[in-house]
Amino acid sequence: MDLFSRETNSSLLFAYCPLSYSDMICSHLFWISRWKAKCKKLERDAEKHRKISERSEQRCVELEQDIDAIKEQRSTIIQQFEQLKKQFTDILVCLQFRLFTINVVESSRRFTCCLQRLRRRNLCELLVFVEIA
Repeated sequence: MDLFSRETNSSLLFAYCPLSYSDMICSHLFWISRWKAKCKKLERDAEKHRKISERSEQRCVELEQDIDAIKEQRSTIIQQFEQLKKQFTDILVCLQFRLFTINVVESSRRFTCCLQRLRRRNLCELLVFVEIA
């Protein structure tokens, strides 16, 4: 009869085993307790990883909310910038008009001054011409 055939009797297997029945029970209990300890350790590790995963997901949600808030602030700042740019352009146009007006007035004053000088000069030349004649 083959030791590994299905018809093998368990009592025959014990006959070839060097350990006694109580030693085998102790050995099995030892390995069962080792496996239970390993399973508990794996369960604790799985729980730690689950908590870390939950924290990571929560942090991810918070970061997404922060990104949305920053995008809103960015759009608000862009709108404010556009308004300030428009106001600045209006002020520049107003200043350019004032400078143009000042330049026109200054040019007009200079022209009037030049005309007055020419008239005085022509008048002096006319008087000199009349005195010579």
